[in-house]
Amino acid sequence: MKIGIIGAGASGLASAYKLIQSGHQVTIIDGRNTVGGRLYNKELDDGSQIELGGQWFGSKNTEVIRLIKELKIETFSTSMKLDQSNLFKNELKKGLNFELTLQTMEKLEKLVEEINLDNLIDHPKAQEWDNISFQTWLESEIDSSQERKLIANLLAGHFLNCQSSDTSLLQVLFYIKSNNSIKYLTEYENGINEQRIVGGMVSLIERLAEKIGEQNIILNEMVKNVIKNDETTIVKTNKNEYEFDKLIISISPKMIEKIEFEPQLPTGFKKLFSAYSDSKVLKFNFVYNNRFWSTEMNGLFFKTEGYIAKAIENTTPENSKYIYTGFVFGEKKDELLNLSLEKRKEILSNEICEQWQNKAALSPTQYIEFDWNDEMFKDGYFISKMNIGEWTKNFGYWRKKWENIYFGGTEQAKEFNGYVEGAIRRGYEIADEIINEKNF
Repeated sequence: MKIGIIGAGASGLASAYKLIQSGHQVTIIDGRNTVGGRLYNKELDDGSQIELGGQWFGSKNTEVIRLIKELKIETFSTSMKLDQSNLFKNELKKGLNFELTLQTMEKLEKLVEEINLDNLIDHPKAQEWDNISFQTWLESEIDSSQERKLIANLLAGHFLNCQSSDTSLLQVLFYIKSNNSIKYLTEYENGINEQRIVGGMVSLIERLAEKIGEQNIILNEMVKNVIKNDETTIVKTNKNEYEFDKLIISISPKMIEKIEFEPQLPTGFKKLFSAYSDSKVLKFNFVYNNRFWSTEMNGLFFKTEGYIAKAIENTTPENSKYIYTGFVFGEKKDELLNLSLEKRKEILSNEICEQWQNKAALSPTQYIEFDWNDEMFKDGYFISKMNIGEWTKNFGYWRKKWENIYFGGTEQAKEFNGYVEGAIRRGYEIADEIINEKNF
């Protein structure tokens, strides 16, 4: 059976890997000149690599760990215990009531326990939770703006790369449930941020691509049209035309919308993909000759004021210098990108200087930033989120196939949605479905 896969990211490659092992003929098509999708490295001045996409994994990410062992990939630990008094010391000085913050997150966890991932909209309050923004819920729970901002930055900003007013309470609950718990999502010891791969997560993808074989991967071809016939599906790119028995589309929802389908996608699928919006995040990196931040928690801090929502040391064993990485989300990201590159560097380095009270922050040897919204084949960072009020309207088409066309990607993952683990699991699910159909 000839199977086509659009998208050479983690999900598409996972599907291909399993299908080839089962004896299927697979062709992967991607518009970029490299594999990896939303996993991406950039070379620093010293020749070492820095990760601009997803990079962490934890002990519950069993499929990532299984591939790491199978492909003999080297990892290193980023495990550390978080000391809340140091982590939020500047916010505590400004009057942050951390006990209230914890109590509010405990309320969220209780709501998360009620969520059923197999039928998200079955909950009696699903419609209500889907129609209110996370910000509205926070305002109903907390009077103080400082605690609201901290939770909003952490759960909407860091997890979904958006503002709390731009995502629903149901989306936040779904995301937490999909990824186990708030604790697992935020911890660096026994959490999802516990380990990294030497050479970056891209190393895993590149090794997987080697196993699949370069003869089965076509790069630098942008898919323009998908023509669905009774028995086969034709894929037209900007260069060639291919015919497949089955097709897996493993790209972001907004990228799917750019493909012209013939006949047109059923209305339910069109509404589903248009219901997503892209995340808004700027991931920036400063390179320094020496550390000036506290090594106790790898320089990790969260903020409620200014542009930086979170920052942490991001140095790897390969780097000859020290990397400090931060994130700017939502409208703050748009506001910052309206300024010149030099002004952005000045503002961000000043905020780091203020955090650590050390002027060494103002003298980096290199600055690297990456705006995923400018990447024509990505449309956002590591995940697209469902818009307010759209889960309950479109859940019926989520994770469904259109006859011989399947939809992959981390957005279609039930577990570990938004992470590489989710993308791989979704890729395997589709492969298993195709294999079982053949066997049946």
